[in-house]
Amino acid sequence: MNENIKIQICKQLKDNYSYIIYSKKFKKAIVIDPSEADPILKFLELNNLDLIAVLITHHHSDHTSGIDKIYKNKKVNVYSPNLKIEFSNIKINNNEIIDLFFIKFKAIFLPGHTNDHVVFYCEEKNILFSGDTIFSLGCGRIFEGSIKDMYNSLQKINKMPDKTMIFCGHEYTLNNLNFLKSTFPNLKELDDYSLKINTKFKDTETTMPFLLGDEKIYNPYLCNKRSIYEKFKSINNYNNLSFFKYIRDLKDLY
Repeated sequence: MNENIKIQICKQLKDNYSYIIYSKKFKKAIVIDPSEADPILKFLELNNLDLIAVLITHHHSDHTSGIDKIYKNKKVNVYSPNLKIEFSNIKINNNEIIDLFFIKFKAIFLPGHTNDHVVFYCEEKNILFSGDTIFSLGCGRIFEGSIKDMYNSLQKINKMPDKTMIFCGHEYTLNNLNFLKSTFPNLKELDDYSLKINTKFKDTETTMPFLLGDEKIYNPYLCNKRSIYEKFKSINNYNNLSFFKYIRDLKDLY
């Protein structure tokens, strides 16, 4: 990450994350998925930042409820995959490059959690804002799409570089870790990785961002050939899609 570009992690509601990406050099900022307006507006004011855009990953209210007040205060462009989202005025197209003065994002449609879900990927900076598609050690519930939709969407993330740093929409990491340890009690690798996660959370009170290279090993939903779950899949005759369905169904009941 360029030292002039910073990311402010904003804890919102119960376990949501919104993000402020800003340039120290140009004093401009972008907000992703604002749940609560006041903390965001306060940060912008304290740091003398000019808000130039709001980016929305999907239509769920816990990712959009802050738009109203922000828009009324800043009259800023709101980019979203669905113009039915209130105050959206620029509709995002799949694979569109969004040039926002000091940073460029590629908008990638990844249905599954919702049919209109989009993520924002900056290849130059190796960062991905994933909304509710991928979480640390997890993935989003499938509300509108199908199992195959979500699986295919995660495979697109699977193809991104290991060094990609992911900022997701919720702090679910410890819950996801506990689920995996209860489901796969004999995987010592999870015990080792849990020490790293718990240390980070204790030190910073967040597990954001997380490294895609780690997810390819420890996140079962990616079904990566390097994952620690490959032996389990082989013994139980799961292919990637059937294993994904198995683990997603279990998590829905957890």
